[in-house]
Amino acid sequence: MPAILLFSLLPIGVNNADYNMRLDKKRQILNYKNDITRLTNTIVENKDQIAVYLNDIEEYDAELNLITKFLTEMESEGIGNQDSLLVQEMEVNALRNKLKPLRDNFKKKVVWLYKYGIDYETEILFTSKSLDDLYLRLIYLKKISDIRKREFNKIKEESFILYEKKKLLTFAARQKLSYISSKREDQRTLYEKKVLTQSLIEKLERENENYERQISRTNERIREIEDRLFNLNRDFVYIIDQNIDYNGIPFENLQRRLILPVQSVDIIDDFGTYVNPNTLAVSYNNGSDV
Repeated sequence: MPAILLFSLLPIGVNNADYNMRLDKKRQILNYKNDITRLTNTIVENKDQIAVYLNDIEEYDAELNLITKFLTEMESEGIGNQDSLLVQEMEVNALRNKLKPLRDNFKKKVVWLYKYGIDYETEILFTSKSLDDLYLRLIYLKKISDIRKREFNKIKEESFILYEKKKLLTFAARQKLSYISSKREDQRTLYEKKVLTQSLIEKLERENENYERQISRTNERIREIEDRLFNLNRDFVYIIDQNIDYNGIPFENLQRRLILPVQSVDIIDDFGTYVNPNTLAVSYNNGSDV
């Protein structure tokens, strides 16, 4: 039935048509390259979206970490009293003051980078005297960076827990239970968002893998056509008969009489089973690709 519909779309009474193989193959290469460009752009768009999702997950993880630490501390230590919170606040302020020079130094580095296009760490690496020296400096800079990150995160965590505890001190007993319950709900919601976002990332990664395979197959097609054109020592022009002369004849009796659905004599994939000689993968084609 699909073949009947396909061929019946062709205008009745069309005369013979010329088919220039060289011209057709060049157009086919152009179409394939356009397909590759479209797929490549889609892959880039997907990667950009994955980067957005990864950033979302990082934010979810940060929020989850804060809420989890708060709930864990509440279960193990409770809220505490006003005096204990005051001590905790002093500790946080001391740590914050300790890191203030680092923050100020970072601001100066940003200004320096904006003005001169190079920062202190990069200058240290470029002035390394040997590969061993470069390696040691890389390790040193990474350790410094990790220490700073841990300290900044600690301030963020302690400040968050302190803020939440102070808020709880102003609540009645029933309000405290309700508030902690809402935090557990926030924890569950953030986890669900994280899982959903991870599934979206995996979906986009699978799509990109599929597009990469399509691009690989299309490039293979292009190479095959280019080799064919290279070995084509003269232009081939075929006269294709597109006159439909089988009106009223039962379809099962039309073998070898059906016209080609397009102005081409080039069959890309024939009907039936095909075994890839390289991968030994077996595929089946329900029709002929012209």
